[in-house]
Amino acid sequence: MNFRVTTASVFAQGVQAMQKQSQELVKVQAQMASNQRFSRAGEAPIEAGRGLNIDKALADSTQWQANIGAAQDRLNLEEAALGTVSSALSRIRELAVQANSAAIGDLDRKSIAAEMKERLTEVLDQANTRDGQGGYLFAGSRVQSTPFENVGGTVRYQGDAMVSLVNIGSSRQILMGDSGADVFVAVNSGDGRVDVGVDSANKGGAAIKGVSFTDSSQWDGGTYRLQLDGGDYRVVDADDNVVSSGRYVDQQAIQFRGVSVTVSGQPADGDAFTIKGSEQQDVFTTVQKLIDVVAVYGRSPAQSAQDQTRLYSAMQSLDTVIGHVSDVRGSVGARLNALDDASSQLDARSIQLKESLAGIREVDYAEAASRLSQTSTVLQAAQQSYMKVQALSLFDYLR
Repeated sequence: MNFRVTTASVFAQGVQAMQKQSQELVKVQAQMASNQRFSRAGEAPIEAGRGLNIDKALADSTQWQANIGAAQDRLNLEEAALGTVSSALSRIRELAVQANSAAIGDLDRKSIAAEMKERLTEVLDQANTRDGQGGYLFAGSRVQSTPFENVGGTVRYQGDAMVSLVNIGSSRQILMGDSGADVFVAVNSGDGRVDVGVDSANKGGAAIKGVSFTDSSQWDGGTYRLQLDGGDYRVVDADDNVVSSGRYVDQQAIQFRGVSVTVSGQPADGDAFTIKGSEQQDVFTTVQKLIDVVAVYGRSPAQSAQDQTRLYSAMQSLDTVIGHVSDVRGSVGARLNALDDASSQLDARSIQLKESLAGIREVDYAEAASRLSQTSTVLQAAQQSYMKVQALSLFDYLR
């Protein structure tokens, strides 16, 4: 079978070939100029889809980094505030120990109590610290309300216990701070498990000097009364049942329910002390009780003995507070470390994602330059071929 090839079809094929190579040349030039392998998703649908997924992953990483930055700013402010609080509480403890010295006179004790009050005010100021946006750092979710207010000499918490969680990864969250309830309110009295008290009617010179555990598993957190009479002691529970009794010996431990209580000094008949489970006592009440003990002077021997027990209880409570604030501060530091680690991981992830995205979308200039040269050569060949074919005709042959 013979096919007839017309001159017009030959010319058309030549023009079509040149147009195709011209389009390819323009495409390569555009890719090199824009550094993009494709300008429309339809040109490479699979690669375009992968690129969109990577774009979303990069956007998520950017948001998580922003969340990390906000959390770091807030936690750094909290860490600084807690550092100031810790320093103030440590100074209060130093002053209390100084005030308990027999060499300190009434005037000195008054000055010490005044400085302790100033330090307590400093703690209150830090508890009402604001963040970078003007909100209160320890107010929980009520960031626009002053969290701690001194009402009639009693500091009250006006915030709540809610703390914001922020996403720092696809399945990872972190607390952006701590509420004032957790930092300054939710603290136990005494050593955190047991606390002591003294009857204000005591007339003797005995005072509690120490409390420890012989077997903490036996301690039930109840309220017990240590009574001293006729040279003997007895410990009764809330129902007046005797749980321990014996001969009182100065500084000899009295044991019951896994607790060991050391009493020093000579009691009067009917003197009594209370040993009970710790109760929640906020930081400000703890410090104020200590100040109240230090501030008194000109007391009788019996009152001074009572003050020794109160001072022991207040110092135990203050040590618990200092330890609690230190624990919260340690938690803040751990979260800051976690944020640094998460930020480093996100940086590395973003670099990998950007490299993957570049491999999908960006032009390989060496490969593109090779294609440009090849396409240009093919176009020139097509143009020259067209010119030669165009010159071929029967009239040219007859001429």
